[in-house]
Amino acid sequence: MRKIGQPISVRQAVLSSVYTSLGATGVPSAVIDRSLTPTPFTVNTLAPSPPDQGARAAAAIAGAAILYVSLLAWGGQVTQAVAQEKTSRIAEVLISAITPHQLLTGKVIGIGVLAIGQMIVAAAAGLIANALSHSTVVPHAVWALLPAGVLCFSSASRSTR
Repeated sequence: MRKIGQPISVRQAVLSSVYTSLGATGVPSAVIDRSLTPTPFTVNTLAPSPPDQGARAAAAIAGAAILYVSLLAWGGQVTQAVAQEKTSRIAEVLISAITPHQLLTGKVIGIGVLAIGQMIVAAAAGLIANALSHSTVVPHAVWALLPAGVLCFSSASRSTR
C-alpha cells in the first residue's frame, strides 16, 4: 500500500485502476496479467538502409530550411516592392504605359529570377567549398534533386500570376 505523500507513476495509477475495475467485474487477475503483458515481436527489414542515409536526411533538412528562409525573405521583397510602388508616383507613370497586371507580373517574375539566381549561387558556392575541402561526400540524391528544386521554385513563382 502507498503511503500518503509518496509519489505514484501514471503507469502504476492506470494499472491499479484497471485491476480494480476488471477485478470488480469478476475477471481473474491471471487473465488481466496475460492481457497486460507485452507481446514480443520481430521486425524484418525488406531492404537494408543505404549507407548514406544520415547524409541524405541532413541534405533534405538543410534544403528545406534554405528553401523556407529564401521563400520567406524573397516573398517579403515582393511585398515591399509592391508597397513601395503604391507610395510613389512611379506607379502612376507606369500604369499609363502598361496594365497593372503586367506591372505586378513583371515585379514577381523579376524578383523570382533574382531569388533563383541567389539560390543557385549559394548552392554552387557550398558544393565548390565542399569539393575543395573534401569534408564530406555529397549524396547522389542531392545532384538529382538540385534541378528539381529549382524547377519547383520557379514553377511556384510562376503560379502566383
